[in-house]
Amino acid sequence: RLQHEYRVLSRNGAWKWLLDRGQIVSRAPDGRPLRMVGTHSDITERKHLERRLQTAEQLASEVAALAQVGGWEFDIAKGQLAWTPLLKQLHDLEPAAQPTLSDACAFFEEDGQARFAHALQEARTLARAFELELPATTARGRRVWFRILGRPDLRDGRPVRVHGSMQDITARRSSEEARRQLELQLFQAQKMETLGTLAGGIAHDFNN
Repeated sequence: RLQHEYRVLSRNGAWKWLLDRGQIVSRAPDGRPLRMVGTHSDITERKHLERRLQTAEQLASEVAALAQVGGWEFDIAKGQLAWTPLLKQLHDLEPAAQPTLSDACAFFEEDGQARFAHALQEARTLARAFELELPATTARGRRVWFRILGRPDLRDGRPVRVHGSMQDITARRSSEEARRQLELQLFQAQKMETLGTLAGGIAHDFNN
């Protein structure tokens, strides 16, 4: 049996993709092939679509990498968790690592573990989507913050899997914390200025 894909130059000067398939239908007593039939199919459109799909997938992967977003999926019936390569990278795991649900929860602090477990349980039993922001510690000990989205997939009205994404928002959380600290320092400075003005007014009244 024969099957090949290749490009050919058509009579009008345009390049096309062909799928060449063939099969031996008759052989001599000693096994030598005597007759073969086959077909040529124009698969140019399919190849163009495949290329566009490949480009779109590559773009989606690049966007996810820039946004620091990894995907995950939990099969409820099998109890199996799957992570995308980027999500493993965000947790400082090796590409070959296959974390279980318990492994995934262990990256969060105790309170975060309880919140994530509760949210996942409601997604599994009540088909509720969830969104969380939780601190975590990676496999290499880095302190990070993750924004976690989860959505249930239903079959016959019942959740069969939960899938979602995790985004590293450490920079955003650090920026927000720095801003809060600056706002607190500004408030303290303004309070001291007010106290100083008030004390000055009281001293002036005493002098009078």
